[in-house]
Amino acid sequence: MLPYTSRARDATFAEAAASFGLVHSGIDVSGDDYAYWKAFRSLWQAQRDFVIIEHDVVVPPDASASFEECPKPWCCYEYQCHNETSTWLAFGLGLVRFRQSLIERHPTVALHPTPWTGLDEAVCGGLAQRGETPHVHGRTGHDHHYLEVAQWSLTPDGRPERIST
Repeated sequence: MLPYTSRARDATFAEAAASFGLVHSGIDVSGDDYAYWKAFRSLWQAQRDFVIIEHDVVVPPDASASFEECPKPWCCYEYQCHNETSTWLAFGLGLVRFRQSLIERHPTVALHPTPWTGLDEAVCGGLAQRGETPHVHGRTGHDHHYLEVAQWSLTPDGRPERIST
């Protein structure tokens, strides 16, 4: 899934999609606060592996191969939100892959309508509450700064921790 808004960096976004073997046919989620959730739920209900590449995340050159080769059910690249001194976010949807096995174990994740500002928390926080943690493949860049969005991170022992509201 390639969710984008009017902020999308067309050339870079198209390159990111191509690196995963996808045609740049993203999903415009700018017209409705719930459009991203609707697209997410549609993919989750299909119960197949899928990748999310948000338009404001820098995709590392090896990301596609890294995700493809990894057997873990939930993989991501962490990125910073807010500003350059923020905690690195591993509980986000910026660049993430979910495997069918995870989806089948947790079919009700993000079941209720959720605006885009809370979707990271509904999905990643919901999975964390069910005992799941993402396998972090590395760090990447992020071109968007948020003001008041709940964020999650991993503690040194790998457990999820809410870091802001």
